[in-house]
Amino acid sequence: IFTYEVSQSNGFGCESVRAEIKVIISDLPPPPSVSDTVVSFCINEGTSPLSTLGISNPKWYDAPTAGNFISTILIPDDSVAGVTSFYVSETVNGCEGPRTQVQVNINPVPAAPTVDQTLYTYCENDNAIPLTANSQGGTLKWYLLPNAVIGSLTPPNINTTATGTNTYYVSETNNFGCEGLRTAITVTINDTPPVPTVGTVTNPTCLLSTGSVVLSNLPTGNWTITNITDG
Repeated sequence: IFTYEVSQSNGFGCESVRAEIKVIISDLPPPPSVSDTVVSFCINEGTSPLSTLGISNPKWYDAPTAGNFISTILIPDDSVAGVTSFYVSETVNGCEGPRTQVQVNINPVPAAPTVDQTLYTYCENDNAIPLTANSQGGTLKWYLLPNAVIGSLTPPNINTTATGTNTYYVSETNNFGCEGLRTAITVTINDTPPVPTVGTVTNPTCLLSTGSVVLSNLPTGNWTITNITDG
């Protein structure tokens, strides 16, 4: 605090009583401390305001000095992948201090994995081959539902003892921790027809192949009869 006094003199050489003026010189606040100097987001997956905890009056800029004032609350744009630096200062008692740099990384998201087949068909109780997908160097995650939150690093086991159709989903997560879209793989397990009922042989001859066999208990539809041998 500095104190000054000022008086006034007129043309007759008469000086007035002095008035006191106090001048307060305040310290500049130090550069703000931030929780993270590097912040990462995935492209088009939403961002949150950059942390200003403990900063009483933050101001965000696009340059370390001068530059353009952006806002007191900064929510980074995540529409374009890349690296951008922002700078935050603190103002105390009307005095604005130096700025702290915060680097924001907007990371790309991998494409949906490619697969050799998107549709597999088995007969009941067949041996199913493991599901596979092709990654671009990231980590594959498998899901049982299209919107499931928790995935597995191991492909699902295909159970062919139960008939029906199931769809499985696989995504890829890159080294930035960004997960891409999911690829669907459909697996259908078809019924095995029942053993046919064999009736009597009609028009018997010496060779069974010249006669005919009455078959029943066949499901409707088109069926192929094989492995009939002479006996």
